[in-house]
Amino acid sequence: MPRTTEALVTALPAAGGLAVQAGTQARLLPWPLAAQLLDDPGLVLQTASAGDCSPWDTERLIAACAAGDGAALRLLAACPQPPRRAVQELARHPRRWRRTLDLEVFAGDLAAACCRAGLALPVGEALADVALVARLFAGLGGQVAVRDRLAAAYPHLGDAAWSATTGQLAERIVLDGARREDVRRAIAPGDLLVAELLGEAARFRVRRADVQAAADAILGCRVRWDAEGRLELEYPQAWSWAVGGVTVGFGVGGMHSSDPAGLVEGPLVDLDVASYYPSLIAADGIAPPQLADFALRTRALLRRRLEAKRAGDGVTASALKYVINSLYGQLGNSRSALFSPADALRVVLTGQLRLLQLIDGVLEAGCALISANTDGIIVRGDPAAAAAAWESATGLALERTPYRRLWRTSVNDYVAQGPDGGVAKAKGRFGGGDEDGSARRAAAPIIARAVVDRLVHGRDLAATVARADAVADFTCWRRARGLQWDGAPVPGPVVRWVVAARGRPLVQSTASRETSTVAAHALLVPDPALAELAAIDRAWYLQEAGRLVDQVEGTTQGARQLSLLEGPEARPGPRCARSGAAGRRGWSAGGAGSRG
Repeated sequence: MPRTTEALVTALPAAGGLAVQAGTQARLLPWPLAAQLLDDPGLVLQTASAGDCSPWDTERLIAACAAGDGAALRLLAACPQPPRRAVQELARHPRRWRRTLDLEVFAGDLAAACCRAGLALPVGEALADVALVARLFAGLGGQVAVRDRLAAAYPHLGDAAWSATTGQLAERIVLDGARREDVRRAIAPGDLLVAELLGEAARFRVRRADVQAAADAILGCRVRWDAEGRLELEYPQAWSWAVGGVTVGFGVGGMHSSDPAGLVEGPLVDLDVASYYPSLIAADGIAPPQLADFALRTRALLRRRLEAKRAGDGVTASALKYVINSLYGQLGNSRSALFSPADALRVVLTGQLRLLQLIDGVLEAGCALISANTDGIIVRGDPAAAAAAWESATGLALERTPYRRLWRTSVNDYVAQGPDGGVAKAKGRFGGGDEDGSARRAAAPIIARAVVDRLVHGRDLAATVARADAVADFTCWRRARGLQWDGAPVPGPVVRWVVAARGRPLVQSTASRETSTVAAHALLVPDPALAELAAIDRAWYLQEAGRLVDQVEGTTQGARQLSLLEGPEARPGPRCARSGAAGRRGWSAGGAGSRG
């Protein structure tokens, strides 16, 4: 008789049975015994798909093995990570447990998730790997709660609430139970002027001549798309324009200014449009032909999220943000029932023209434009009146964040200091440098942390690097395809390493047999907990941090700090060489290459 008690277990299918982790215990259950465990309508199964299998494929494989399907058992015995096509050829068997949570949906594939979390890499041994999956799920409670809330609010989602991607969830929610096959339509190629695509060009009117020139350039472009969703934007003149003294580029990917490296003193204000693309869809009534009330449905989701935030319901607000921010992507997704390249272009181009109107307003109010990005701008001065007028005219909402100053190397790489002297925002190469926990998700996070400590808090680079006591602070990782370490192919889907004096070359090979050095002195780190902290070449990390500081400040800080760490007896390292890049006076590590 099936048990009815609720339970949560982590499991991975293996040739000899089901590897199960419940609490702190891991066991390999033979499939007949595993079948008894799985015959429970209250059981929630946490697992991780392997190879190219989807969450649905993995569930299908487990159900087939639990049912004693000979073909499934033989497949698993012959190949511990069976290919997707082979799994999909198996007979379907009913799932006898409540639902399946797959790690891939919440954190990506197992190996990459372990790198981000600083855990040991999977070794292909079921009992060891199931323990890793359990540890990863232990930190995903918030994401699971978000999916639970969506399942409760939208019952028609069914199992997709826990198994679908965010884009698939957004599509299913906005379709509100309609069959995607009934909504989807064929797309005809198109070729139009932007002014024809958007219509009513007068609504984008601005006052300044430089802003008007940029707006006219966008409206005068030709846009093209094909049935597969490939987009093309053809500018009759230039693709970038000087606006308020800042060079701003435009394209199908959005708006980006060309920001020089350096320190920008404030007071500054970051004007960021809340949920920009979904808000544009709702405010401008943008809708694919196959779903005429798409904008109304988007507006309802935005309103519901705002109500949840005001009520202090953080889980519902996060769940709806999850959905809302994925809606725009479905317009350009050729596999989506909402696919409509023309409307995807309408969103992007309307967004650029609306931001130009915001720039026009703040410049007219006497502010200085510092930076412009796809969904916001940074200005010096008081933009309050201009921002309020823009909100009133467009129906969009701005989030205002004050900065005392910011340091940057480009439009997407900067750290901003708040009025209290702390870090208000760290992005790109500086991302994760403001907090130990978040930094561990970055490649070689000690570099960003040392730089942020130096720039924002005035702390010594060498002291920050010397104080770091976790191997995960120094690790870099990347996909292992085509990589060789010390002349041998790297096993597994990812590789993780630290730079060490006794390290060996990590080299990338291409299909054309060209090679490039990823790291000249890499020491592989399968498990940070077992790696030797003393083996790490801290001088390399310090010189990389110094190089980033040099790019911001234009100083020789990197060279000076390197000597502080290595001491007066330090020998000149053959791995260190003066950078020949024009305008830079920093240090670079020969052969260090990409950091993941």
